[in-house]
Order: sequence, then C-alpha cells, then structure tokens
Amino acid sequence: YVAYMKSRKVPSPLMYVSQNESSKINWIEQRIQEVYKAYGKRLPSIAIFLNDKNAIKPFVEQLQDTDFIYESSINVVDGSGGNVLADSNQIRVYPIDVVKGMEFDVVFFHNIDSTSLTPDLVKRYIYVGVSRAAFFLGITLNSGNQEYCKYFKEGDWSKII
Repeated sequence: YVAYMKSRKVPSPLMYVSQNESSKINWIEQRIQEVYKAYGKRLPSIAIFLNDKNAIKPFVEQLQDTDFIYESSINVVDGSGGNVLADSNQIRVYPIDVVKGMEFDVVFFHNIDSTSLTPDLVKRYIYVGVSRAAFFLGITLNSGNQEYCKYFKEGDWSKII
C-alpha cells in the first residue's frame, strides 16, 4: 500500500493487534483524532469496514460513545444498506461486501482476521481495503498473523500532524 500523497510525511499503513474489543475501538478513535488534526481540525472521508453485518450496529454505538468522537459531535453512521451520502462530520461503517467502487481518504478494517473467514478471503478483503484508501489505512486484528502483519506497522500517525 502506498498513499497518493506527494509528501515526505506519507502515512504508513498501521495495525493494532488485540483480543480486547474496547482497546481496538479506542485505537481507531485515536487514529481518527490524528487525522482530524492533520486535516486542520476537519474530518476527511472516513470509512470503517467490518466483515460481519451483525457487528456493525454495536460497533457504531461503541465508537460514537468514545470521548473524542462524542465531544467533537462526529456522527458514526451505519452503512449496511449500501452507499450513504457523505456528510462533512461523519464516519461511515460498512460491511465489506458493499464498498465496491467507493473511495475514502481514510479506511479502517476492524477485526479483519475474524475466525469465520478463510485466509484467502482475508487477503481479498485486505486488497479491497487497500484499493479504497487514498491516504490512510489502518486495521485491527485479533491475532498477530505474520502473513498479514508484514504489510503494516504498529504505532500512530502523530508524525504527520
């Protein structure tokens, strides 16, 4: 993955590995806050992909309740039905199977290595995410599978701010 930026501060694709759902959501919140600051305290187009439609509603509720998202009055929207019209202060959460043809400044995959997915399907989903992210790409994983981790770094995007 290479961002479309012509800058020395090109963000690396990041990953966060944990079994703890709350810590993964907090990690995503922190990366969103970094992007928000990098864009001059405005929100670029942000999408979060989940591979389980049933997990979207609880994820939306948990992310909406994080400190930064709540205090910034950012809306987290369920995109299960497909294309959701973009709002300037909105994060959209989609099931991975409805994002064909869409592009976003920032893309996160949440729990991409779900036990219900085959390794080939995970690779295909990662490819979809990489091809949808213009500048920033982050994933959360349940385990540190070396096959996926070699393409991502641990850390943050604070150096781009």
